[in-house]
Amino acid sequence: AVRYAAPQSSADHSIEILSQDAIKVAVESISKILNVVSQKVRDVVLWTQAEATFMAFGLLQLIRVATPYCSLLPVIWFVGNLLLSVPYACEANREQLEKHCRPYLDKALTFKAELMAKVPKYTDVVKE
Repeated sequence: AVRYAAPQSSADHSIEILSQDAIKVAVESISKILNVVSQKVRDVVLWTQAEATFMAFGLLQLIRVATPYCSLLPVIWFVGNLLLSVPYACEANREQLEKHCRPYLDKALTFKAELMAKVPKYTDVVKE
């Protein structure tokens, strides 16, 4: 009966949803993302970037302390809502954010640049 109601969906007719090129591009982009994620995880686990490792430890400690007081479902719901609503709110109020936050952001970035300029590079300190 389906063959007569929708002849294009019969079993002998193959439907190509995505082209081979689109599949190839999607698989390549997913593999690039997975490579970046695995590199970041490896950097944290093997302590190649100390600040990232300390940030991960701090986040895990915060989760460990907060877990007994709240359920996981409301946290997932809240984070999901933030992921969907914050970019829209930032884009809708871009002019106000630029006007009010840009001076503080520039000040913080210059302060960070000044601090980083005071820290000697490893290659300047250790001569091999």
